Amino acid sequence: MKKIFRYYGITGLIILMCATTAVAALEVQIIGDKLSLHADRVPLKDILQRMSDMGITIRIDPQMNPEISASFEARDIRKGLASILRPFDHVLIWDTVEIPPDRIFRLAEIQIFRSGKEELMKPLGKKSALSIGRNPKDGSLFVRNEILLKLGPGMRFPEFKKLLKRIRGTVVDRNAAVGIYKVRLPENADIPAIADLLTKQPGIAKAEPNYAYPISVPYRSLDPYISDDTAVRLPAGKIPIAVLDTGLMPDSDLGEWVLASLDAMNPDDPISDDLGHGTQMALIAAGLVRPYGISSSPSAEGETHNPVIPIRAFDDNGFTSNFGIMRSVDFALKNGARVM
Repeated sequence: MKKIFRYYGITGLIILMCATTAVAALEVQIIGDKLSLHADRVPLKDILQRMSDMGITIRIDPQMNPEISASFEARDIRKGLASILRPFDHVLIWDTVEIPPDRIFRLAEIQIFRSGKEELMKPLGKKSALSIGRNPKDGSLFVRNEILLKLGPGMRFPEFKKLLKRIRGTVVDRNAAVGIYKVRLPENADIPAIADLLTKQPGIAKAEPNYAYPISVPYRSLDPYISDDTAVRLPAGKIPIAVLDTGLMPDSDLGEWVLASLDAMNPDDPISDDLGHGTQMALIAAGLVRPYGISSSPSAEGETHNPVIPIRAFDDNGFTSNFGIMRSVDFALKNGARVM
């Protein structure tokens, strides 16, 4: 009885930590298959953008953007969306997150169109940067409203679903290699405090924020006489090299040297690079561009090039996260990378 009381007591504290204290002009929340929405004459695309920020792919006719007024709590997401999308047609696409021995269904994509005009749909732009918070206690950076969970051997599927409901969390992704689940919590949740409390829950082996890290500022030598011997040399030959950076520009001309590519920030999108740093690093790794300090003369064995696996692991502000790095490393290994 004592353990049960403590369990529910901690859960109650977590719910309070997830509660918002102010009423916003637009509130959108998805927990499992339930949608809560409060909007007063808000453009439809603003509502859909909030859903896109939650990891849901949105495709819509660009000409469709009526003002929406609605207010409801925890409505079945199918009925909730139908009520605000009339008179347009729409399609919901679901995928699954495996939680052995079962699975959880999550909404993956929403398509909105006029009847017979599906070809006019365009992707609604996803956010290009992570929302970063800072723990005031230790200064660590983390992705807001996200937490990473590793289940203990005693956690059964029904119990995990109940825990998710109590903390108002939604499983949005899973790293199968290490058994880590990425869970989205309500806006303004106190992530560090919730992680500490969840670690004490029965059946939870580990709970922590989705820690974030900025890209390193490259060192620039002031020595104009840097020699070939001091410059870093890349391996010669056809060794697959994964480049975890800011991505790859479509017009990079790497062509046949790209084995595979991934946008780890938005895995459903083709890789891109708005900053250019990742493209430069991929060209150097492939041997198509020589870094400062390397002789421009061919080697005795002739010019060699390496196949590359460009991965957009950092956002447009130069931040990455623990979960993003895990996804990037998994992709690199699955595609044969021998150097990262």
